[in-house]
Amino acid sequence: RGRGRGRGRGRGRGSRNANFQSASRGGREFSTARRKALEIVTFDFQSSMHGPCGAAEYKVHRPLCDCKPMQAIRKRVEETKVATSQNKTPTNDHNGTTQDVTQEGDVNNTKEDATVSSLDGLVVIPKIKFISHIYVCQDRTDFKSFEVDPLAAELRLRDQLYPLPSSSSAASSSAKPFKLSGASCMLEHEPNGFVCVLASSKSVVDVARDEARQVCQTKPKLHSDHAHHVCTLPTGALHALLKARSRSEVHHATQILAQHLNDENVPTLSPKQEDEDGNKTDISIELGHHLRSLLYIQQPNRRSPNQRSELNLSSEHWMTIVYDDGIIQPKRNKNSSNTTHKFVVDLPGGKRHLGETSLKGAIRETEEECSLIVDEAWVKGPPVMGGTKDERLNVFFMLQPPTQHDVVDDMTNDPFWTNTGLGPP
Repeated sequence: RGRGRGRGRGRGRGSRNANFQSASRGGREFSTARRKALEIVTFDFQSSMHGPCGAAEYKVHRPLCDCKPMQAIRKRVEETKVATSQNKTPTNDHNGTTQDVTQEGDVNNTKEDATVSSLDGLVVIPKIKFISHIYVCQDRTDFKSFEVDPLAAELRLRDQLYPLPSSSSAASSSAKPFKLSGASCMLEHEPNGFVCVLASSKSVVDVARDEARQVCQTKPKLHSDHAHHVCTLPTGALHALLKARSRSEVHHATQILAQHLNDENVPTLSPKQEDEDGNKTDISIELGHHLRSLLYIQQPNRRSPNQRSELNLSSEHWMTIVYDDGIIQPKRNKNSSNTTHKFVVDLPGGKRHLGETSLKGAIRETEEECSLIVDEAWVKGPPVMGGTKDERLNVFFMLQPPTQHDVVDDMTNDPFWTNTGLGPP
């Protein structure tokens, strides 16, 4: 009886596996057919590329990049070239015999060089499942030109992707909006930039915080990524939440950080506080990815000699942005009356645009996220960057706003005051 059940189950599995394999073969044939339809667009991105593709987001890759998406693109280009050459119409030679225009051996010898030449430029790949079009900028964005001046090559690509409205008013008005970001290979020469306004005295950081709050109140409309609050927080409390592992440690660190947020006029509840109906609302404070990265980089055992070795995590204060995600219902027990009020604390900054330096991108993103207009003179010391491959995709600029004492010193040292005799002797 046992053998019979085993044979029955085996036959059932075999039939199901056979059906699954036939379906898999059909899926592979379908995906192969979709892969063959790859078109390389080199002009008019809006109508020739974005129009038929219709992707919401695109990734830019550097010339002759060796990342996995570009390896897959090169493979598909080679398959397309081989399929095209094999489907060419045969011609008669002088002896009357029939031969192909392109022999298979010649294709194998030259397809690698042809693939490299066709993809030698900044490549734009859509973030969709089945890629039918890619865009290659051929306006002096090849490997040699990119190595000489990468930002200039990025600006040439930007001008092709975002043409002036006067040149194509009808096409640009009907085109769908899209997002553009650089792949990891594009961040090797200019990483994404973030800022950290810091000082040992809280009053110094409060100068930048108050300025950001004042500008925020005067803006008629805020950016979609603008934070709900701008706060000055001690790094000791942030670092305590970073190191917390057990529930009791996380609860204690959250209590301390929630008290600091209350002092910064952020309406938070104390953990496990009950409302009028007896429902409990817990507090969840999450450290953003970039804030966690900088705290992790600045740990004493990970600091390199060229970084801020004099940093004291327990005494310094950082300007942070706070996002209020509101009340969140529990996922495991949806019938429970307990809820969680979630906050996310992070540093201002973000992805740079084409042709932007890391500092310019960080300044622009800071104004969009917290309304603070940063002066490049605020940068103190070299930028901080991690040691791992992923950490080197982001760079952190340490900023310190000028105090009243610094402003007075700049005025008294100005040649106008010293030459006129109005300044101190």
